[in-house]
Amino acid sequence: MVIALRGTSQTGNSNNGGDVTLTFDTGTPPLENDIVVVVGGHGSAVTTLTAPVPNAGGSYTEVGIHTGSDPIMGMWIKRMGSTPDLSVVCSGGGNNADASSWMCATYSGVDTTTAQDATATTAGPTTSTNPNPASITTVTDNAFVIVGAGSTVSDASVGTIDGYTDHLNANRNETNDLSAAFARIDAGALGAEDPGAWSAWSEGTWYAITAALRLGLPPSQDIEGSLLDEEFNTLNHGLITIDIASSLLTDAGSLFHGEFSFGSVNISGSSYDDTNH
Repeated sequence: MVIALRGTSQTGNSNNGGDVTLTFDTGTPPLENDIVVVVGGHGSAVTTLTAPVPNAGGSYTEVGIHTGSDPIMGMWIKRMGSTPDLSVVCSGGGNNADASSWMCATYSGVDTTTAQDATATTAGPTTSTNPNPASITTVTDNAFVIVGAGSTVSDASVGTIDGYTDHLNANRNETNDLSAAFARIDAGALGAEDPGAWSAWSEGTWYAITAALRLGLPPSQDIEGSLLDEEFNTLNHGLITIDIASSLLTDAGSLFHGEFSFGSVNISGSSYDDTNH
């Protein structure tokens, strides 16, 4: 199993403090257990920030947020239920002086028990070019590190983070400007991941959030003795074939009975020597 981007990510913006509705890819919409990531915010005439509102009920979980002073921005995630959302409404704050900029991306393959692999980290607020998200330390292999940032400058071309992909950028010019961006990387082996800075973001007061999505495990498969063929030579389950004659015997030719795990496949009541596999 791998974490993968599902469908086309969405961006949107508004002026005059207007909300932004992001409608998910209708050709490849989110499915049950997918994780939708939402990043964005609005100008600072209104110094609070309301969480995104899904159309199918439930709520988004806050990953990181900055309010009270520039910039007003945050990151949220939601696991899709049996009736996945079709859209999300993102707050513009309601003040005519504020711009709002938002984006979302949908990922499949995220762990269904623990979506976040590590506690999110933050950087800022700092006034400079090129927001530089904080490092994060993943605790499992192949987590997806995701970064989001917002800055008080109208910039429609903020560049990229070296080595990252799925880049998104939303931007709006208003009395109180806001541009926002998102990117991700497969972090590979567990440990520290330091994203580096965006390459071409104009100067503004910025804040950045770094999080990690945990790779899910393949679903467990229980294999019963009834799946053995007539001659008890092979055990077949979907695409998995185990040669009983060769793999269930020890070098001495004796059989071991009980339970063992073969990757994500659990075989009960079968014979196996886990030193010979």
